[in-house]
Amino acid sequence: MNEHKKICREMRVSERGNAMVATLVILVVAAVGFFAYKSGKLDMNKGDSSVSGLVETAATDDTEAPKNENPVLAKLYGDEIKRQDVFAFVNTMPAQMRQIPADQLFMLALEQIINNKIVDQNAKSSGLGNDADVLKKLEDIKTQIVRNKFLENAVKSKLTEERLKAKYEAYLADFPEVEEVKVAHILVENEKLAKTLIGKLKKGAVFADVAKENSQDGSAENGGELGYFSKTDVVPAFAEAAFALEPGTYSKTPVKTDFGFHIIKVDEKRKRPPAQFAEVKPYMEQELQRVILDEMIQELRADVDIERFDLNGNPIAKTEPAAGSEDVKTGDVSAEADAVESVDVSVEDVAPEAGSSDEGNALIESVVE
Repeated sequence: MNEHKKICREMRVSERGNAMVATLVILVVAAVGFFAYKSGKLDMNKGDSSVSGLVETAATDDTEAPKNENPVLAKLYGDEIKRQDVFAFVNTMPAQMRQIPADQLFMLALEQIINNKIVDQNAKSSGLGNDADVLKKLEDIKTQIVRNKFLENAVKSKLTEERLKAKYEAYLADFPEVEEVKVAHILVENEKLAKTLIGKLKKGAVFADVAKENSQDGSAENGGELGYFSKTDVVPAFAEAAFALEPGTYSKTPVKTDFGFHIIKVDEKRKRPPAQFAEVKPYMEQELQRVILDEMIQELRADVDIERFDLNGNPIAKTEPAAGSEDVKTGDVSAEADAVESVDVSVEDVAPEAGSSDEGNALIESVVE
């Protein structure tokens, strides 16, 4: 499996994860908004400050600054809830939720802290703290946290910059040469108008100006600029005409597609550049984490004598792997990655930032994949 398929797979996995996080955040924001609406806490005509300015707003407000910089805002069960407690709680909320006007978000956070304390108090008095099932779950959670941290530390120690750069070199070596053109166009509905505009261009009219005044495409405001694309990125008729032109020239006859009639101008031709190391590094890290974890698990398993039994509890005889064969590797994702269609990861394809997630859990999940 080549490096393009692997990195393409990482990009798609990251996109799926980001999409799910965004969906969850939207649901949470909607739920909080409904609560605020029902409780009368939200005044949609008041305030537009974001939570990022909450502390600054409190400090620079025209009203007199409070003498106590961390006043008590509520008391229950002998516990105090202070202003800094609310600030800290707000900072744990999803970023999209924190776009709610600061004064409204602050009150929502305070009410949620109060609710949590009430539930906690009732839970304590229920005696569930000593429940066998609760204690078992706590022990399971502790075991999982320790396991995750162990794997996280082990993988981090082996995920070196040298190994990442070696993977990047393999990516560069495997990067295909794809020809691209940088194009601008003018799109109109009928051939007669297209020919009239070509006549204006022949008389010296500026292509960008003609596009802005006449093109019926969304690119008109940018002078018809479409940017770079390959032969497979656009419809065949458009691609054929564009790639037949030399840089600095335009089509002397209208090009017909399902969208209408185009006048195509080619500004540049180039070979598609690969993404820079910093841009693909997050995706390579995800791929290498799985590889390193797989290697480590295999090393650990090799030192353990594992006895196996069938569903009736009868011992299963050990069998040696056939010559030339390899043991099935835990977390092997090559089959799935090979199924991904070949897509060239170029500088235009890579998001500027990769979403982050809990590293320990991500490592555990990669074993199960």
